[in-house]
Amino acid sequence: MKPVLRPPRVPWKVSPSVPHIGVTQPGLGSSAYVTFIGFFNTAAPETAADSVVAVIPAPEDFIEAPDWRGARHRLVQLEFSDCMQVRQTPAFADAEVLQEDAYDWSLVPSNMREDETVEACIQRIHDLWLGTGACPDPGMYEVEGSPWLASLGHPRDARHFVVLGHDDYLEVIASGWRWKPGQAVL
Repeated sequence: MKPVLRPPRVPWKVSPSVPHIGVTQPGLGSSAYVTFIGFFNTAAPETAADSVVAVIPAPEDFIEAPDWRGARHRLVQLEFSDCMQVRQTPAFADAEVLQEDAYDWSLVPSNMREDETVEACIQRIHDLWLGTGACPDPGMYEVEGSPWLASLGHPRDARHFVVLGHDDYLEVIASGWRWKPGQAVL
């Protein structure tokens, strides 16, 4: 049986076009911090500027913002509490960050349906995101039935999380997590 990926209910998506994901882990049992540029589809109305190609430099240090609304691209920081392990792995292939067929994606509603065109799938996901306020496929998942957790003997309160970047992905074993919005980018 394949491990199941469960996406959290969050208003952002790890930006698939920006390859930067930073991780800081001060020490075993403390919190690990992951930062990335997040895309907030519902943060502001679409403008002509949203369709312009832009060069995004490496982000500056994270600065917490009071609110995430008002900017479609901003830094996001994940705090993984009681972190036990973190591993960063290069992308599996050019078109696949994670080895996709190694996981059960049935809880991620962004997969194309059998009778669906690419355009219809994109529209369905866009409508779902706007209708619920939660990104259907944020690029972060909790791994249920994790072989990594099993190999560690299922430590008490431990959970396995995956964060997909562009060129690599992070896996974290921790007891929980929360997110904070940061400064706008672009």
